[in-house]
Amino acid sequence: MTDIAQDHLAHVEAALREHRELEKRTESLLTLSEAWGQDRPDRSALLRGARILSRIAHDLVCHFIWEECDGYMGAVLRHDPSRYDEVDRMRRDHERMNHTMKSIHDDAVLAGYGGPVDVAALPLRMGALIQSLQDHEARERTLIQECLCAKACIGH
Repeated sequence: MTDIAQDHLAHVEAALREHRELEKRTESLLTLSEAWGQDRPDRSALLRGARILSRIAHDLVCHFIWEECDGYMGAVLRHDPSRYDEVDRMRRDHERMNHTMKSIHDDAVLAGYGGPVDVAALPLRMGALIQSLQDHEARERTLIQECLCAKACIGH
């Protein structure tokens, strides 16, 4: 196997590990969304959920930074610079999802302290975030398969 193919394979394997971890975080978001969606959560449940969301958000930010700095994005662009617009869209997705997660977190904290927040909308917003994450990950998998897996498999 050539050095280039080994590099592609290493990026593919690292991306697969990272995405398996992200799937666990997404499951945690889903569990939190379901908990918030049953009856009206009390203040302590909102604050507990906000703490969980804060930890997940931290992990997600780390995941996105990895993708942008050391993960697949650089490898894709080295292999095929014409994919710049797709990779840039992925970066913008990261920014948007980070902003959305922070907004949900901040509203959960505000609601937990009795602030004027539409608590019934929190699970819906969380569901939309989860769907965005899943759609984003599907597009990433396709991009990685097209650009890196194919090259690693044929040894280029």
